[in-house]
Amino acid sequence: MTFSKLQEHRKSQMDMESIPHSKSDLDPPGRRYWPGRRLHNEAEAVTSDVKLWSSQRKCIVTSSIRKAMAKTMSSAHDVTIRRALPSDEAAVMSLGDVYCGRDYLFAEYSSLVKEPDTYPIVAVVDNTVVGFYMTTTFDGGVTVMKRAARVAENFRGRGLFHMMEAELEKHTAHYRPQALYETIANTDRVDHLIDRFLSKGYKLVYRKRVLNKLLRLSNSELPKNDLDIDHTQSTINVHEMSREDLGVLFQAESAKPRLFPQGRLFNFYLGYRLLDENIPAIFCERGGAFFSMETNIDALGDIEKEPDENLNPNRNLQFQNGSHLSENFSNRSSESNVNTRYKIFDGGISTTDVHRVAMVTFFYCFPTSSGYLHFLDLYASPEAQVSRDHIHGHLQRHLLTARRHFPNSDGILTLTYDLHVPDELISSSLDQFGIHEILPGQERFQILYERETGKR
Repeated sequence: MTFSKLQEHRKSQMDMESIPHSKSDLDPPGRRYWPGRRLHNEAEAVTSDVKLWSSQRKCIVTSSIRKAMAKTMSSAHDVTIRRALPSDEAAVMSLGDVYCGRDYLFAEYSSLVKEPDTYPIVAVVDNTVVGFYMTTTFDGGVTVMKRAARVAENFRGRGLFHMMEAELEKHTAHYRPQALYETIANTDRVDHLIDRFLSKGYKLVYRKRVLNKLLRLSNSELPKNDLDIDHTQSTINVHEMSREDLGVLFQAESAKPRLFPQGRLFNFYLGYRLLDENIPAIFCERGGAFFSMETNIDALGDIEKEPDENLNPNRNLQFQNGSHLSENFSNRSSESNVNTRYKIFDGGISTTDVHRVAMVTFFYCFPTSSGYLHFLDLYASPEAQVSRDHIHGHLQRHLLTARRHFPNSDGILTLTYDLHVPDELISSSLDQFGIHEILPGQERFQILYERETGKR
């Protein structure tokens, strides 16, 4: 389906679904606006809870699973599929960390099961949770992604995964009337599933390189505070990005193909289209972004240096309170909101210099059962993708952010980048900070699959 058809469909479907209009609806628990640097206190508390699950509850839940295993599952009627509840948390956690120390569910379960844009389910046998799977909706309701699947080890191979998958697809068909696309993210470690995805109508739409490196507190080369940054090593200034800055990029037709050639973001294994509707999810309590500008204007070649004519100075910023969701994708400056000016803050990205943005990096971080994970997704223009200065400057900001939030823990840096960015440049830039140790058994690529739902 072309994007224009998607726009037409979106307009015709808007009356079919109740749309949240309040800030509380748009910002569910766990996705609050980020007013300050207070994450590390909450993160330590969550990490403490994770340790509590593993030390005090593991024996109880494991015993329950063993009792359920003692009875043979004679048919599909032995399995109950239902919506996951907050009270299922310990049972779901007992299913194990399926991402080698990078499992976000340990930190986010309690908020994810309450979010209106998620549908989490569990498989239950003899009153014991033995499986979990969920969907997340984004792109303003147009895209639904399946994620976080897991089945108790001794119940695998019995069809539980397929039963949960069927329930999620049934829910999407009946309760997500705007959904035009279904997506799944995976890695090259499960390449054996590619044929299955293709047979179900999925197409590979994005493939990125991924590195997982260990961040050790004992590494003296990691920056610990702003005083550790050697500004003489680079002429590149890296700035913290705002929601407004990202909104400007999403509208700039001259900048998008250079920074986001796939026409979407692939952050934290979630494939976002370049839509304002996704901005609150990206700039959340545990997430943000940085950007740097091209300093050599001549390097931009024939790219226009005047304001992008596609940028509307009166563009609608009602995505901040949710009322934008009643609009067509293409109708972002309707007569009802022409007085809502797009405010450009000092030091932010303006309409006159948006074409100079050379690199954008996003982060999402959270505590894990063994420390923390800092997810870094990198996007670079053709000029910056071979620039050690840009990469070095962004790495500094991310490493400082990770240390600020988790000052007393070892962690994992998961760094993703497009295939045209040289591997050697990334590796050598990490080496400059003493980051050498690779997470054992790691994947090399993250892959996004997508299919149309068949709705018109």
